[in-house]
Amino acid sequence: MDPDLVREQAEAEREALALLRKKPAGPAPANAASIPYAILADAVQDAAPPPHEEPAAIPAMTALQAPAAALPDAQPPEPQAAPAPRREGLSMAARLGRFISFGLAGAMLGGGLGIVAANYMQLPADLAKLAIFGPAAVLAAACAIASLYAEASYE
Repeated sequence: MDPDLVREQAEAEREALALLRKKPAGPAPANAASIPYAILADAVQDAAPPPHEEPAAIPAMTALQAPAAALPDAQPPEPQAAPAPRREGLSMAARLGRFISFGLAGAMLGGGLGIVAANYMQLPADLAKLAIFGPAAVLAAACAIASLYAEASYE
């Protein structure tokens, strides 16, 4: 192997080890919300301008160099509780719409079950009508009555 490459590799390894020793041992915070407000304020206060700019060229820098006594007044705002949802109940039109839609759903379910039963038992036409419309009527009534006791999921 080339001696220059070996030397460069050894130097790179030494620099990497030196950088690892300089890093703090503790884990870094996951996000800015986990850093206490006072630490953030101190970091902003102690921040130096970038090396290519003059401190006088940044007029906002004077606001960042406020005295530490002013920090307790500048606390983050408290989170406000969400307003309570309205619980006035459903209007009469909404209740009627739910009653009808639940009833139709029950009728379709009962009719489907009746068709399956009539086909399975190979009933004649008159008995097939009874086997289809009977469960449709019963399930329509049951589902429509259940709509009066059901609670809306969107409220």
